Amino acid sequence: MLQKILIGFAILLLLLVGAGAFLYHKIQPSIREAEARSEAERKMLQPRRIKGEGNFERRAFYTGEDLGNISQIRVGWPADREGTDIAVVGNQGADFVDSTGQIKKQVRFSIQQRCPVAVARIDPSGAYGYLTRDESWAVPATLFDKEAGYLAFQRDLARGR
Repeated sequence: MLQKILIGFAILLLLLVGAGAFLYHKIQPSIREAEARSEAERKMLQPRRIKGEGNFERRAFYTGEDLGNISQIRVGWPADREGTDIAVVGNQGADFVDSTGQIKKQVRFSIQQRCPVAVARIDPSGAYGYLTRDESWAVPATLFDKEAGYLAFQRDLARGR
């Protein structure tokens, strides 16, 4: 009788060891994956205090104070045509700014606008103007030239022109 109990206990022990080994080999890839993920998360940039605070300063890069409500900021075209890096367009004019925040060219519109104004490509060569983005019966669509912001075209819906 004791012999049968010992044999049963040995079989149960072998089954438990086999099941444990099977589960370990099945679970091990997901454990490795979780470890790799946690390692990647540790290597990711985390918000922290930067050493060398003497190398950085806090200052305003650019303030477009007389542009009105700014409706468009573009890097590249059309600023590159003016020898700058950034074009900032508001409803009262446009500023062309270099990478240091210095204004290189300013354009002010001849007519005050209350709606957003955007830079518009006029032809395939990259010539541009400034076009109002809203049009209604009360506010006509307006296109300003690129140089001095003079009225180049105005479509008046109320008068049917």
